[in-house]
Amino acid sequence: EKIAGAFELRDLVYAYDQDGARALDIANLTIPAGQRIAVLGANGSGKSTLLKVLSGLHQPTSGRVLLDGVDMSQILTRDLRRSVGYLGQEVKLYAGTLRDNLNLTQLERDDDRLLAALDFSGLGLFVRSHPKGLDLEIRDGGAGLSVGQRQSIGWARLWLQDPAVCLLDEPTSALDQTLENTIVSRLNDWLAGRTCVIATHRMALLQLTDRTMVLHNGRLAVDGPRDQVLAHMNKEAS
Repeated sequence: EKIAGAFELRDLVYAYDQDGARALDIANLTIPAGQRIAVLGANGSGKSTLLKVLSGLHQPTSGRVLLDGVDMSQILTRDLRRSVGYLGQEVKLYAGTLRDNLNLTQLERDDDRLLAALDFSGLGLFVRSHPKGLDLEIRDGGAGLSVGQRQSIGWARLWLQDPAVCLLDEPTSALDQTLENTIVSRLNDWLAGRTCVIATHRMALLQLTDRTMVLHNGRLAVDGPRDQVLAHMNKEAS
């Protein structure tokens, strides 16, 4: 009934095409429950693919992904969606109100919780001062909203979901520095006890993590304590 958030990857291979190159090729990887990890790598190194495999959005071409010792294919999709939160670079919005786009499960009955989620994400002041508030109309795809506002709605959704596992793909890429710093300061407490894997190059987010992995062409090139890995990378760069 409760997912703790411990992952294990065994002989994992993922390819977008049956005969295509391997986007991921990881022989063995263990992520203890509650650990915070940063994933680094150049574009196309497999960072986003790894997060999608961990979330269950992509099924491995071969190999296994275990969550709390259970093969993810044996866990009901609704249980995964409840306990594993994924925030990608593109936040999908649909035509309706802001309330509709926040209350995706239709289980929220308290507008105060929706507003608290928006406060967390940095949109609270904007929505509270808007004449339509939570009834603000949103066009399909979020047209009319800035990329940063769309990403903030994604953060509000994640706060409402309250997952045991947070998989974040460049989650502050569209935010200005002030809002990014605000969210990071809130995340330090909010992430306590959660498993978190963040694909990012932002130093502010790296400071939230205690382990750093570097992917290269879908393979795990470096894996170790954050400060040691960053020191090694800085030494190589110089």
